Amino acid sequence: LSRNMYIKKLFGLGKTDIVSIQFLRYTLVGMLGLSADYASLLLLTEVVDIYYLVSAAFAFLVGLVIHYIFSIKWVFSRRKLNNGSLEFITYASLGMMGLVLNEVIIWFFTEIFAFHYLISKSFYIVIYIGIFFARKKLLFK
Repeated sequence: LSRNMYIKKLFGLGKTDIVSIQFLRYTLVGMLGLSADYASLLLLTEVVDIYYLVSAAFAFLVGLVIHYIFSIKWVFSRRKLNNGSLEFITYASLGMMGLVLNEVIIWFFTEIFAFHYLISKSFYIVIYIGIFFARKKLLFK
């Protein structure tokens, strides 16, 4: 693809089978989900005064739902499962594994290294990349 066609496909509304575009779209969708996650984490922890690890779990779920909706609507071109409930359960299960790792990472870097909890959250990127490939392999063609 030419550079212009690639950019049009990347930001276009049509679905694509090109893995690099799917990953970039997944990342854009991830940024949206992550923004909702961070905003929820900050709001629940600082404004509502909920313990940061409890807030992190709720915030993660907000990001997960946003990420799922945009992933099936814009990122992945074809789905492997015809059962939407089973697909979401599988998608969410991978997300739950991510949630557990998210919690461990936040706790570890906040409690052990005394990083601010929002900085600690940034170490999750490695898990994020792995989850993209797991979701693509299990759920999408």
